[in-house]
Amino acid sequence: MINQDRSQSNFLKEDSHLPVETILYQGKKYVPFFLGGSQGYYTDQQPIPPYDAFDMILEVLAIIELILMWVFFAQLYNQLDLVIPVFYNALGEQTATGDKIILLAIPTLGTFFFVLLTILSLITNRFQYDLQVTPENSRIVFSNTRKLILVFKVITIGLYYFKMSLGLYF
Repeated sequence: MINQDRSQSNFLKEDSHLPVETILYQGKKYVPFFLGGSQGYYTDQQPIPPYDAFDMILEVLAIIELILMWVFFAQLYNQLDLVIPVFYNALGEQTATGDKIILLAIPTLGTFFFVLLTILSLITNRFQYDLQVTPENSRIVFSNTRKLILVFKVITIGLYYFKMSLGLYF
């Protein structure tokens, strides 16, 4: 392996003011935003639009899924034995057992992702977008980003609820 001194390379000869961490992307030199580059658009100055009806429906649906997941867990937890099967082989035969408290991880992780995605949906103006966000298009960009996060939240919590029902019945 050749040990090349990057400071002596021809990579940045014409633009010596750029840091060594400059990335060559599609024929252009790109300085990452976190290293002081000007590419990327930080949009903290634009206001976040209010929730519309579709956003509220998605948010309520995610909350209902989260509540149902915890209610389902609370109802069925006491009905389980102290030791439950936790591993199965390819034939579906039980190979290992564990304490039933391990099932608490499913609604706990679901709640963690619910909170994380809720926080992300509230700060869509703090993201770095590839397109320039102007006052004219900021409402559309932030609203569509929030819709994407909310749909992802509904799907994620729904999958945890589905896993919860499988974990307690099988």
